[in-house]
Amino acid sequence: MTDEQDIIQDSCITLEPGAAVITLTWGENPSDLDTQFFGPNSSDGESPFLVYYSNQEIILSESSISLDVDDVTSYGPEVTTISSFPYAGRYSYAVKHFSGSSDIASSPARVELDYLGDKQIFSPPTGEVSLCWGVFDFVVDEQGEVTIETKGTWESSDYCNANEYVTSTNTRSLSNAVFKEKSGLLEEMINNKYYVK
Repeated sequence: MTDEQDIIQDSCITLEPGAAVITLTWGENPSDLDTQFFGPNSSDGESPFLVYYSNQEIILSESSISLDVDDVTSYGPEVTTISSFPYAGRYSYAVKHFSGSSDIASSPARVELDYLGDKQIFSPPTGEVSLCWGVFDFVVDEQGEVTIETKGTWESSDYCNANEYVTSTNTRSLSNAVFKEKSGLLEEMINNKYYVK
């Protein structure tokens, strides 16, 4: 079989309804900004997971968190898809400056969050720019309710690498953390989330 041959699927591909799609875009310089997404990796919340360019997918319980697109040559996009949040706790999205002479704010970087069809746009904060922009957090309570908290702060590289992640010993698994499903939501997000350079 060559690469040019068509493949016929025996069955349709079924996509899981997505809870959130996060899209990072930026300018020509820096050439590479990185998505950093971290949160509790178990029901006890003793240590965090980190999804980034070297660890692009993690499965937690029946939830998947994926860095679907990783761009290293300016502009983006970098696209992260989160199917659901399996554990109570804080899930943080940050942007790390990986390479290039300019900075995150001057680029300028832009983050779009599409959460269950509701869109928010985040821009870098003012103040002294660092190599790490803390963008926002999903805060999940023990009933599975999700609150989005804008962070909008310049942070240390340790923060971006989840080395400063604060956990709670009172978290537990959210076996009933089922999010509202909207027909065809993930398919629509996939069709709309890629930007043309």
